[in-house]
Amino acid sequence: MDVVDARVAAVVEPVAQRCAGWETQSLKPILRREWRGAFQCELTEPALTWCADAIHRGTPWRMALWGDGPVN
Repeated sequence: MDVVDARVAAVVEPVAQRCAGWETQSLKPILRREWRGAFQCELTEPALTWCADAIHRGTPWRMALWGDGPVN
């Protein structure tokens, strides 16, 4: 899991740092593009939304992806 987390972090963390606080709907296409470029596949819509919402709110995106969904 550490290798997967590191690969995902290499994609998501720069977006989280660069776009913290942006609206969820603005973050989703950026995350989608970065994910596609790195992994040549799609991030599921729920995971994309959870991750974008976590970045928007400034909460840990890892919990949104690896936990049970949205961070409360």
